[in-house]
Amino acid sequence: MTSMEWAARFAEMGARITERWRARRRDEAAFPEIAQRVLEETDLGSDVDELVLAMLAQDPLPWQSDPEASFGQPPFTTFRGEDFFIEALFWIDGLITIHQHSFSGAFSVFCGSSVHCRYRFTETSRVSSAMALGALELTDTELLVRGDVRPIHAGPALIHSTFHLERPTVTIIVRTDTGRESGPQYNYLPPSLALDPFQPRPAVTKRIQLLTMLHAARPDAYWRAAELTLARADFHAAYLILAEAWRTLERAEDRARLFAIARATQGADLDLVLPVLEESAKKRAFVARRDGVTDDELRFVLALLLNVPKRAAIFDLLGERFPGVAPTEVLLRNLQKLNFDEVGLSLAKFLMTGDSSRDALKEHLARENVRFTNDYELLACVRMFREAPGFGALFA
Repeated sequence: MTSMEWAARFAEMGARITERWRARRRDEAAFPEIAQRVLEETDLGSDVDELVLAMLAQDPLPWQSDPEASFGQPPFTTFRGEDFFIEALFWIDGLITIHQHSFSGAFSVFCGSSVHCRYRFTETSRVSSAMALGALELTDTELLVRGDVRPIHAGPALIHSTFHLERPTVTIIVRTDTGRESGPQYNYLPPSLALDPFQPRPAVTKRIQLLTMLHAARPDAYWRAAELTLARADFHAAYLILAEAWRTLERAEDRARLFAIARATQGADLDLVLPVLEESAKKRAFVARRDGVTDDELRFVLALLLNVPKRAAIFDLLGERFPGVAPTEVLLRNLQKLNFDEVGLSLAKFLMTGDSSRDALKEHLARENVRFTNDYELLACVRMFREAPGFGALFA
């Protein structure tokens, strides 16, 4: 299609959405169903090169909802309607943040594929309108491929993460402007935190910047400044300070010291965010390993290890992606690509069975001709595997 034909196709989609939404009195609650139907009815093909060339040929460009590319790599708005718009989202690296939306609509996979995970959050303690504590639970995982369409419901009705596999993966999204009734647009940090990143704390941000500078340039002055800042911080601010410190403080004893300073002011309730800080650090370490990987099969395996916290769900998705091949075979092949040695592969083969018996493990290693000096060395190695960033679900 030419640039004009692409523009006309999106305009025709927009006209159908406008007409059907008007017939439903422009009720935001009706919009996901309307958007989903229109996306399902429309065949846009899957030629990403043609789509990009058509976008580049448009002059002038249509109104762009997100010129700074805060969501998408990049996003491109293809149609602007009254209180809604259509855009193409290009993805080079997967999106791993668990989040909810402040808008309604639907999205479809134009090309590529994605691992899609849905969650439920049960709030146990409200800190503020920007922060809550509770339990985050995975409810569903699926592999999305070209042509798949899913609705987007504003607020906690859809808490999800989407890891995009091929480079690029392109999704077409039809969405309302920000909903009036959706509440905070939380990001969720396993295992227990909901945080609204769209409620800025500029004073806290500036204090964090100053502390980070001191840690880099005047480490002797850092601890006095950190103690002063945390003594005056509220719970939300204390978490933000700790979250940044977990990125910059390399030594575990320094992180523990800073946490103790914050806990002296905030009390035992702060213990609830410690698992969040540790889990986030593990995820960052795993993401660093994933960055730059271009092997499609390995990217898929890493996507599962990063996003899916249940071994059974990992095996199900591997079976769907590689029918007729044992999930353990796919995993071992890709662990080898991650430079697992023969001892590591043998241990991984056993741990993936879910058997926790020490005797069964020893029998397995004997068959594989793998030997450890003593039980202490063996159990230390097993513990290291289970605590390694990204491998907790697989080797639990």
